[in-house]
Amino acid sequence: MLVHNKGRFIRHFGSVRLIPGVNQITDEAAKELSKELEKPLNKALVDSREIVLPEGKSKNTSNQITELNANDAIGLVQDTFDKELLEKFLADEEASSKKRVSVVKAIQEQIETEFNPADEKIVNVD
Repeated sequence: MLVHNKGRFIRHFGSVRLIPGVNQITDEAAKELSKELEKPLNKALVDSREIVLPEGKSKNTSNQITELNANDAIGLVQDTFDKELLEKFLADEEASSKKRVSVVKAIQEQIETEFNPADEKIVNVD
């Protein structure tokens, strides 16, 4: 299940950790998260849309990216910083019967930007 942490902080819900951006969690972690989100302070994070859970038919599927409209999918991609998840999005999108060039391009650009930065953007800490 994909969970979007739109906040600027890492959030812990029991043993489930959500970093800022999009997080893919297991079914077991989703059950724990669901239980933890029943608590009032955690529920407030969902109500304020800081933590966004999947809706509708895609709630428990692994290829949620293909079920979003192109603009929402691109927004999700631009807030994803996990290389494996981006590569999964790319594979899902390319395998889809309605392959969207704009979404594929956004995924490729995000991978390139985050994991192959230009030399002038690399900071040497020596």
